[in-house]
Amino acid sequence: MSFSILFSYAFRIFFLLGGLGAAILVPVWLLMLAGHLPTPAYLGGAAWHGHELIFGYAPAVITGFLLTAAYNWTGSPNAKGLPLILLAAFWLAGRIVLLYADSLPGLMVALVDLVFLPLAAFIVLPPLWRARKWSNTAFVGLFLLMAVANLMIHLEALGILEDTTQAGLYGGLDLVILIMVMVGGRITNAFTRNAIGLQVAPQPRRDQLAVGIVGVMVAVDMLMLPDVIVGIVCLLAALLTALRIASWQSHKTWKVPLIWILHLAQLWLVIGFALRGIALLTDVIPQATALHALTLGAVGSLTLGMMTRVALGHTGRPLNIKPIIPWTYVAISLAAVIRISVPEIWPEQAMMANALAGALWTFAFTTFVVVYLPVLTSPRPDGHAG
Repeated sequence: MSFSILFSYAFRIFFLLGGLGAAILVPVWLLMLAGHLPTPAYLGGAAWHGHELIFGYAPAVITGFLLTAAYNWTGSPNAKGLPLILLAAFWLAGRIVLLYADSLPGLMVALVDLVFLPLAAFIVLPPLWRARKWSNTAFVGLFLLMAVANLMIHLEALGILEDTTQAGLYGGLDLVILIMVMVGGRITNAFTRNAIGLQVAPQPRRDQLAVGIVGVMVAVDMLMLPDVIVGIVCLLAALLTALRIASWQSHKTWKVPLIWILHLAQLWLVIGFALRGIALLTDVIPQATALHALTLGAVGSLTLGMMTRVALGHTGRPLNIKPIIPWTYVAISLAAVIRISVPEIWPEQAMMANALAGALWTFAFTTFVVVYLPVLTSPRPDGHAG
């Protein structure tokens, strides 16, 4: 392993950190849930679990992608070396202080964890600004909004505000999903076209509506508006996302796992939005069911699919994945199906469902780390930068 190679491009270190985080944080949560590990009282168990997925795992993957993409969008020198080392150190420090928060001053925990997102925004902004890529600077704003959502969680934990943790968690998840909707629309069709020659006609109006409704969801969640309003917005998001992907001809991608996983992630968004709308407007299902469709199903599928494809492309390797990788994609969706269905059908088996879903998730991301560690830590075979 080469230290200089690992910190030469953002996707290398942050895809590795994201994969390790996903593989470790879920088993830790399951051990807490089973009573084998103490639950940090600073946030509370469920809030810690949600926080680490939304503000730990997901931003690592998004940061790796966006900092690398900014180089491609602008042609400017990419972030490497010391800036990446500092950014990775703050990400890791945030995970550590939250795990041991009960033994540390609360203000220190909050400050350490809150540094990462603004620092990532600060690093990604200059090349976009210099190149006048104004539309792409929206991602900087979304990072800063995620920092605000994270702040809402810490302010309640510190006793400064009341009842803001839920709004911060939902708002943070919405922002992750908004980035997924924005980036997913770009890369899914582009990668599909490059892989199998499938050309999807531009549909700017549908794209704008799908992105816009998720933006509205961010606002209604962070403003803590009544459930009926949030529920209606969620159902509209399900409808508009479904209309957006209806013309993508996803059924034609089934022979190429690197592509169908990206299409499947968008389908999980539709399912998750619909389930959350139903949960908020009726008593048929709990919100936790919908949230796991969005986190396990949608976020898990898109981030894993993106990392496995982007890591190969940016290191100059053929887009040929190892035979085990499609099984990691299947594992993520199976984990989501188990987690959202078994507790509803057999409530007495809820703990077993949590453990099985967690095991499948952990298998997927542990496999990613093992298979892609040589890819992320070694030079490009062609000798070029990347």
